[in-house]
Amino acid sequence: MSNRAGDNNKYRPAAEILEIFSGIQGEGPLVGVRQVFVRFAGCNLDCFYCDTMDAFSGQTECLVEQVPGHRDFETLPWPLPVDMTAAIIRRLLQGGVKHHSISLTGGEPLVQSEYVRELLCILNGESHIYLETNGTLPGDLESVLDLVDIISVDVKVFPRLGGVPYFDRHRLFLELAAEKRVFVKFVLMDDVTDEQIETVCRLIERVDRSIPLVLQPVTKRDCCVPPTSDRVLEIDSLCLRFLPDVRVIPQ
Repeated sequence: MSNRAGDNNKYRPAAEILEIFSGIQGEGPLVGVRQVFVRFAGCNLDCFYCDTMDAFSGQTECLVEQVPGHRDFETLPWPLPVDMTAAIIRRLLQGGVKHHSISLTGGEPLVQSEYVRELLCILNGESHIYLETNGTLPGDLESVLDLVDIISVDVKVFPRLGGVPYFDRHRLFLELAAEKRVFVKFVLMDDVTDEQIETVCRLIERVDRSIPLVLQPVTKRDCCVPPTSDRVLEIDSLCLRFLPDVRVIPQ
């Protein structure tokens, strides 16, 4: 096997990325902070309430903002080489606006975990890394965990299907993520049951009850309806019986 630098560069990964831009975080306990967003295409799940369906739209280009906040996008063809992505992120970080962190979101970034690791190695601690994930790929998390600072885990509860179908994977994922700053996000629909809510709380409690739980009523659409305000307060009260840090934040 050759060890020449040129050969190493030849095999650097490329990825399908939907957009790279500067914006404001709208979810979780860091709501309101400025971040550079890197939105990956593709996901290993197919949640009917997904609010980023463009991750599955068949798009073949990446929208890249040139100046932070100016929305002056250009398009770049897929796949995006990792060195190019790192250079775009650096340009936005150095564009005259102070950013709190880089948000890796999607879709599901960990579907392309090899690329994520290579990207974060290139950036080498230039900013905090905020990973938004569905929390079902513990093996892929393990491969990048040392390079990530904050993890948002979207626990999957589908009331219409019953139970928490990814309970074991979520548990393994949270056990790993607990080494970092982590919180659990739980999207609420009008048909969620107390039993399902308790299951999520006990999942967190089993790993570390100090992990924050963020309750987010789903955005109303034809396929899903959020609970009433009174029901949200009931859910919040129920969660507080199990966990000390529970917050309600609109999605």
